[in-house]
Amino acid sequence: MQKGKLMVNIIKSLFESYEYVCQEVGQGNLFSKIEATNKKDFWYVVVEENLDTLLNNQDEILKLCSDMNDSDELVKNISMLILWNTGGRLDYKVMKKKIMPIEEDPYYFKKHVLYFSLDEYTRLIEEVSNRNITDFIKETIPKSEVFKEYKLNPHSQNWHELLYRMAMKLPFISINIDTSAGIESLEENINRRLTAHTSNRLKNLNDKVFELYEEISIEELKIIDTTELINNLIPSIEEQDNGN
Repeated sequence: MQKGKLMVNIIKSLFESYEYVCQEVGQGNLFSKIEATNKKDFWYVVVEENLDTLLNNQDEILKLCSDMNDSDELVKNISMLILWNTGGRLDYKVMKKKIMPIEEDPYYFKKHVLYFSLDEYTRLIEEVSNRNITDFIKETIPKSEVFKEYKLNPHSQNWHELLYRMAMKLPFISINIDTSAGIESLEENINRRLTAHTSNRLKNLNDKVFELYEEISIEELKIIDTTELINNLIPSIEEQDNGN
C-alpha cells in the first residue's frame, strides 16, 4: 500500500495546483472545485490493489462522498481515479482486460484507472527533481523529443509513459501542443493524408480503426503515433477502391 501512497502525493499536488480542495473520505480523497461556469467538479481518488472487487463497493463509496459534501451536483459530476500499482510484472493485454470493464462501467462514477509501477514512479520523481510536478508536465509533454521517446519504447515502464498516462487520465490538465515542433494532431494527420484519396470510404475507415485498435482506450488512441495509424488504414481503403 505504501507504494500507492507515494503516487497519491503526486496526484494530490496536481489537483491542488488546479485549485481543487481535498477532503479525506474513507480510504481515499475527495477533491472538489467550483469551475468558472459555477459548475462543480468532483474526483474521488483511491489506491486499489485488487481491481476485481472495486465495482462491488461503488455505492458505499458514493454514499461516503455524498455525506462529506452535500452538493446536489456531486452525484452527476463525480469521477473516480483508481491508482493501481501493477508491480511491473503484468502483461499489457492482461492489464487491459482488468481495466476495461471498470472504465466502461456506467454506474455511480466516471472511472479512470491510472496504472503504474514503482520503477516508473521512481524514474519520474528523479526526472522531476525539485520542480513543481504540474509545471513539469506542462513543459515536458509538448516536447517532440519526449513524445518520440515515448512512442519508440511503449510499455517500457519508463517515466515518459507514466507522464503521458497521467495527462490522459486527468483531463483538466491543460497542455499546449505546438504542432510545428513535430507533434501533429490525429485530426490534422488524417485530413491531410485522406485529401490525396478521393474515394468515399469513411465507413470502412471507421471500421478499420476499431478492428486495429479495439484493445486500447480512447485516451491512448488520442496520442497514438498518427503516421503509424494512417499507414495502417490507407492500404485497406485502397484495396477496397481497387476492388470496386
